[in-house]
Amino acid sequence: NAALVLLIGLGLVFLLNIVRVALILLVGAYISQELAWQLFHEYLSSIFFIAIFLLFLYKLFPKILRSTD
Repeated sequence: NAALVLLIGLGLVFLLNIVRVALILLVGAYISQELAWQLFHEYLSSIFFIAIFLLFLYKLFPKILRSTD
C-alpha cells in the first residue's frame, strides 16, 4: 500500500515537472525569457510541490488516521 502511494506521488511529481518545463518554454518563447526564468523557474516548482503535498495530505491523512486506530 505504501509502495503504491509512493509510485503515485513520484508519477505526479514527474508529470508536474513536465508541465512546468513546458510552461517555462512557452512563456520564454512567446512572452518573455526574463519572466519565464524569474517567475516560472523560480516559483512554479515550489507552488507545484506545495500543491502536490497538500493534495496528498488531503487525500491520505484520513486514511492514515484510520489505519492507526
